[in-house]
Order: sequence, then structure tokens, then C-alpha cells
Amino acid sequence: MKVIRDEYADYKTIFFRKSMRYKVIETLVFIALVLILLGFVEPSTTEFKVGAISAGVLTLGLSPLLFKLIVRPRHILTDNELILERYGKQRVVALGAVEETNDLRFFYKIEGKKMPLMISDDFIADLDSKLDQLKREKKR
Repeated sequence: MKVIRDEYADYKTIFFRKSMRYKVIETLVFIALVLILLGFVEPSTTEFKVGAISAGVLTLGLSPLLFKLIVRPRHILTDNELILERYGKQRVVALGAVEETNDLRFFYKIEGKKMPLMISDDFIADLDSKLDQLKREKKR
């Protein structure tokens, strides 16, 4: 089994390529911070507005770092498998079970379920070329 690409998701990739679940949790954390702020400051004051904006910036800025530390997303592309690692657990998927979608570039259909992968553009290019190669081999 030859490893074509092995990468851990970096801050920028996590920031821009979030799943819907991740976005919902991020939003709930922001709402909780604003509600906590409401308990201490009147909503019509400048302090509240600055606090709310700060809560948003903190939530958006720190969540990718926390995600990276806790989840540790790693993706490995081999000749015939895509290995997804999260929380230290590996999920091995045959490349035959991976399909491109018509959505954003980082969304793939894996075993029939559409999911975003937190991978770089180079990884996407390698994965797409490997999937195209498999399609051509199936046609023969």
C-alpha cells in the first residue's frame, strides 16, 4: 500500500471547510456567550456591542484551534483507500466508495453519505485524479 498523501488539517483548512455540525456547535457557543454577556451588561450599551463582536471573533478564531487539538483530523490517501482519522480512530474507505459531488470542491460522497473533508487543495487534486483513474479503469 503506497501512501500518496498524508496530511493533518491546518487552521486555514478547518476555518474554511467546516461541516454543518461544526457550524451549528460554533453558533450555539456564540449564542451562549452572548446570553452570558446579557447577564452582566445592558443590551443597548456600547460595552454589550463590543462584547458581542468580541464573542464572535473569539468563537470564530479559537474554534479551529480547539477542533484541531481535540479532534486531530488526519487524511491519508493511498493507492486504493482513503483513511479518515478523527479522535485517534481510523476509518478506512475504499476509493471505490468515494465519489465527487456537484457541491463545493471539498464535499465527497463517502459510502453514499455526503460529507466535507478538511483537506488542502493539493490533497483534493490528488484525490480527484485518483478517482478519475479508477473510473477509467472501471470502463475498461
